[in-house]
Amino acid sequence: MIAVGVAAYIAARRYAAHRAEVVAADALVGSALHRLKRQARRHYLDPALSPSPVIPSLQLRDLLLLASSTPTPASPLGSPLMTPIRDSPASSAPTVAYFDPRARNSVWERVRSVVERNANVRCRTTAVRGEPMRVWEWIGPLEEDDTDVLFSPLGSPQ
Repeated sequence: MIAVGVAAYIAARRYAAHRAEVVAADALVGSALHRLKRQARRHYLDPALSPSPVIPSLQLRDLLLLASSTPTPASPLGSPLMTPIRDSPASSAPTVAYFDPRARNSVWERVRSVVERNANVRCRTTAVRGEPMRVWEWIGPLEEDDTDVLFSPLGSPQ
């Protein structure tokens, strides 16, 4: 009986961790697509100020999933230990700190998979400052109501 109870508890924790990762990945996909679209719009409006329409996927990962050097022990079940971090003033996209590297990689793999399958995103490998990197570029339509990009070179509303 105790073994069944422990197994049920572990299964419930793993399921909860999985659901938390799926929800986090969905939110991060939206943030990633928003940032790609914003970068494409900035490049379109002023190529001198924003010379590249692409964002390296690893830099976007690090921007959205801020790594922390805090020695917080990882959960043995691989659940994400999420702590909200104050957003940068120029961004409305959520940022989350994942202290568990396995959870961080799992969430990012979900995000990468969805973004790279999006028909509005071009994925390629190119040299960024001399280093070959996987980059993403928004090739979809840009709406006229992107006021956060139109009125401010930094992308924040004035």
